[in-house]
Amino acid sequence: MSSNHATDQLELSELCDESDLEKLLSPAGRISICGFGSLLSGTGTYSCIHWFSPLPEYRRPCVKDTVLRLFDQREARGARSRPGQLQSGEVDGFWRVFAHVAPICFERVIAKPETKMEIAGVVAGLLNFLSPVSSVPGELSRQFKHVTRLNDEADRLRSRMRELNSRENDIRSELEIAELTRWKKPKSEVQLWLVNVQQMKAEVETIESQVDKELNRCIPNCFSRVRLGKKIVKKTRKIEKHKESGRFPEGLLLDLSAEHGKMLSAAKLIGETTAKRNLEVIWESLMDDDLGKIGVYGMGGVGKTTLMMHVNNRLMQSNSIGSVIWVTASKALELQKLQSDIARALKLDPFPDDEDETGRAAKLLETFRRRKKFVLILDDMWTSYPLYKIGVPEPSRSNCCKIVLTTRLLEVCRGMEVQRVVKVNLLSEEEAWNLFRDRVGLGCSIVLGPEADKIAKLVAAECGRLPLAIVTVGAAMREVEDIREWRTALLELRRSSKNEIKGIETEVFERLKFSYSRLRNDMVRECFLYCALFPDNYRIDLSELIEYWAAEGLIGDFPNREAEKDKCCVIINELKNACLLETAFNENSAECIKMHDMVRDMAIHITRAQNRFMVKLGIGLNKPLQGEEWSKNFERISLMKNNIPVFLGEPRCPKLTTLLVQENHALKNISSYFFCHLAALKVLDMSRTGLEVLPESISHLINLRSLVLRDCTRLKKLPSSFEKLKDLIVLNLSNTGIEILPSEMGNLRNLRNLNLSQTKNLNHVAGGIFSKLSLLEYLSMHGSRWRWPARSDNEEATIEELTFCAHLVSLNIEFLDLEALESYVNSGHWRVLKEFHFRVGSEISTLFHAQLKRSIEISNRLGGVSSLPKNTLELSIKDCHDITHMPPVMLMDLNQLTDCSLSRCNQLEYIFAGKHRNLLESLESLWLWELPNLKAFCKEKFLPGTFENLKALTVYDCSSLKSLFSTQMLLQLQSLEKIEICSCLSMEEIIISDEKDAYIGKANVVILPKLKSLHLDYLPNLKAICRDILICCSLSSVVILECQMLKKLPFSSLNLPESLQNFAGATSWLAKLEWDDDCVKRYFMKFAQRAADN
Repeated sequence: MSSNHATDQLELSELCDESDLEKLLSPAGRISICGFGSLLSGTGTYSCIHWFSPLPEYRRPCVKDTVLRLFDQREARGARSRPGQLQSGEVDGFWRVFAHVAPICFERVIAKPETKMEIAGVVAGLLNFLSPVSSVPGELSRQFKHVTRLNDEADRLRSRMRELNSRENDIRSELEIAELTRWKKPKSEVQLWLVNVQQMKAEVETIESQVDKELNRCIPNCFSRVRLGKKIVKKTRKIEKHKESGRFPEGLLLDLSAEHGKMLSAAKLIGETTAKRNLEVIWESLMDDDLGKIGVYGMGGVGKTTLMMHVNNRLMQSNSIGSVIWVTASKALELQKLQSDIARALKLDPFPDDEDETGRAAKLLETFRRRKKFVLILDDMWTSYPLYKIGVPEPSRSNCCKIVLTTRLLEVCRGMEVQRVVKVNLLSEEEAWNLFRDRVGLGCSIVLGPEADKIAKLVAAECGRLPLAIVTVGAAMREVEDIREWRTALLELRRSSKNEIKGIETEVFERLKFSYSRLRNDMVRECFLYCALFPDNYRIDLSELIEYWAAEGLIGDFPNREAEKDKCCVIINELKNACLLETAFNENSAECIKMHDMVRDMAIHITRAQNRFMVKLGIGLNKPLQGEEWSKNFERISLMKNNIPVFLGEPRCPKLTTLLVQENHALKNISSYFFCHLAALKVLDMSRTGLEVLPESISHLINLRSLVLRDCTRLKKLPSSFEKLKDLIVLNLSNTGIEILPSEMGNLRNLRNLNLSQTKNLNHVAGGIFSKLSLLEYLSMHGSRWRWPARSDNEEATIEELTFCAHLVSLNIEFLDLEALESYVNSGHWRVLKEFHFRVGSEISTLFHAQLKRSIEISNRLGGVSSLPKNTLELSIKDCHDITHMPPVMLMDLNQLTDCSLSRCNQLEYIFAGKHRNLLESLESLWLWELPNLKAFCKEKFLPGTFENLKALTVYDCSSLKSLFSTQMLLQLQSLEKIEICSCLSMEEIIISDEKDAYIGKANVVILPKLKSLHLDYLPNLKAICRDILICCSLSSVVILECQMLKKLPFSSLNLPESLQNFAGATSWLAKLEWDDDCVKRYFMKFAQRAADN
């Protein structure tokens, strides 16, 4: 067969794999390689043999024989062959291989310009074709890929580098925003991470130039390609690892406000003239360089703390002070306690228990000296100490330090040798009356007659111009119009002031006690006094307090915890309205309550009169209480926040109903007979102690209703007598070291609330327990090692047992696998639950934090799930690589779902694959996070009802998405309020046109009537938001960052978003924007300028 004939039969293309070679086989199943002149295939053939030189000896002959068979074929067809030289000849089934392409090849039609031929590609493909898979080692196969797929590997490297750049841009954007906030700076690890990114960029640029050079070689160098390919693979892995390390789950920034101080939530200053005058006197003293120590004193409830909170906040806003340190001192007289409070405010590690005062002072002094310029505010000091004993440097002009203390005692100011004393005076009569009128509601909600108004002024006068007394008495008389009530109130206040107890504090207490005495009934009064069992300024958790009150029986008997909670909330609101309790918030921003220190003192004053309470809180007790200290009259005892190492003896307190000993970290042992004579005990809280074992005498607590052992991490097991606590309603074992839940637990048949969260050592739950706990209402096992199975072969609990808990209303558990989850769902038990949090999978989402009452988290595998509880509100799917779309059967039932998160499901291509109406019609918020293969929302047509209530859409790092919406799809998304798209590298258009959209004239119109916020960040290929007319009449914020290819916004003078309040983007990008007319440009740029100024 002639060469031309062969050319007519074969269409030249690149040989990439075995299938290409199969097309070239002769009828006899042979293939030959030949060439002419200097274009010899011998170069390739011999390079094959040379390529295999690293192989062991037993491999080489095989490869050589394979190549030599090509020469034999050539000889059979008349081609002359000798080592080092090949001559032309007529062969059939041949392929031309060119090492060099010369003009003569094209002139004589030997080669075609469109042919992209590489000798290395032929050689590697030939060897893969000729050698059985089993005969080519894996390493060799990988090396072949470096030769043949160098460009693919380089593309993958570029892709990973783009992803890393995306992460870098996100981090830099956050850091730029943080620069606008004082007292925040990047962590060192973040700065190092960014430096390494720059180094990687330079390295990748070098590699890319090497790749370009290698791909442009006339004769490929196999060895060079292998080395370069290995280098690319290694660098790609390094970049992937570096990208993952750039998540920084604990944040990017150091909060220097912890060192500088923090803004405090301060109440409005009471007394327009007096309060402002006091504030200015204190401020002028602080600004005086000659004054280093300032004392602020006044009677309790006069407003010292509120005043200093305003000073603190003013200092925080000022640039004149390095840092502000606020310390709330306690009434404890021990110096060590004060040192510990200061150390806590300085964010120091707790002092060792055996460290003396001198060692503590040395550490504090060193810390203060590093701070240099600071203001130390010591609020509510009761005892004076020399500064050097505390560990505080003496203020001077050179160190620019200031110390301000507040106290009720002038002697403390003198003992601390303050240089200026500022007395916080009482309100003027006019200020006192105006404050009282405001609290009572005079002139607003009620109007009194002349006589009643006169009595009201006398009542106000009885408060002695003390702000706290005025506030509490005013709250007690709010909206009272009956003159008889006003006369009675005046009589009670005058009678209380005639008590013979000496001291100004007593006068204050008596005025505060007026509000206490006017509470509705004894139940409310007892609930109020119970709050005095907690420390000064303690933020009392509402759910914790409700459990105490209910277990004590203070609120009566109720059929379930929900009813108890409702009753308690009514009482708490009444106490707040009486100004006896205040609203506060803990570190997690959850609502709590607290007592003003004067109000708390008044409550303790009341209980001491009857010898009912023993309250010794945070005073450093480090010895066990002796027998005589346990009075038989005590009803409630609180020993919280001490260092008691052991409880000894057999205290005889027949009336004792509450014992609170939490946060005695040194407490490790309780004597065997300690509980023998405490049969009336109903509430026992030993949380955050070092207990290792509970004594068997706990079985004597036959009336115990609430047992709290939270954070007793050393407690490994429960005593065998535990089953005798048959009245137990609340059992909290969260974050304990419990390893086994024994079968005897089933005997606690009155148990309603069981908390086993974070029991990381719990590896066995005996079967049959939960089928007996028929009254159980709340079960929480979040973070527990135990995961509920569908079946068990070793007498362990199974998910079926929970279906016997007919009163269960809240369930928070983790399933062993999808089979267990589906088994529970099929049981239908979830229908009785008011709230649930279910998890299944080896890893729980870090992007998802359940906020709603009914949530499900699934990770690692989703395939096979046919149904979930129909009333699910929140769903998170993560790391499920076994799905290309969400199972429609599962979604069709979730008609109440409002929040959904899909993250890191690498094979997910579509959310919906088929045509289904009304899917996720209740969904309000959708997160799409790191879905590399996501192509679109729906593979088929987007049908009516789907996503019709969607309000917020967040899309992050979905690198295959080229567009987000079609105009047809947006017809179903008319509820959208927020769109946020970040780091989608392939995104070209947000909204693409659809033929079936409605037309106005010749232009398509896209309407999003409720859209308020549009945020686009790092979309490097985005060319258009929408090429049609976009009408967003509610749009208030547009932020566009790192979208350099976007040249135009979809707005004209006819469709300007009139509700716009914010428009932001990089200055360089804004300068290149194209506008339809100057009117539109001026409209948007005024907002851009405003954002830049801020």
